[in-house]
Amino acid sequence: MHRGRIAIQEYCKHRKFASFVIENGLDYLIPTWEKTVLEIKTGYTSMREEYLNDMDTRKIIDEVWSLASDEQIEQYQDRLQAADKVYFDSTVPVEDCIWGSENEIKYGYSKEQHWWYYHVPIDKGARW
Repeated sequence: MHRGRIAIQEYCKHRKFASFVIENGLDYLIPTWEKTVLEIKTGYTSMREEYLNDMDTRKIIDEVWSLASDEQIEQYQDRLQAADKVYFDSTVPVEDCIWGSENEIKYGYSKEQHWWYYHVPIDKGARW
């Protein structure tokens, strides 16, 4: 199995992700997740729909992580773990999948594997 930038690009292209995700892979996804987590920590002001999209970023990271090269893992693993910790500290668990039960069943989401779909910001703001 190929690993690294090209493998991630091929996967993202096959999944028809946005061009900036295809072109930049983890170089885009990790900083985007860090930015999202910072927004959540300081008070998430975007609408619920934006939150769903932001959580999809974490799902894509999860999907491509096994394709990352050793160098990419070394470069991003600590940053990802730190961002995830801030995320957990800045959110509360919810019983139901944020995408709804229909999507939960359709895509096989679970609290254990897709934990980002089972948390919401502590400070959601007025536009939620």
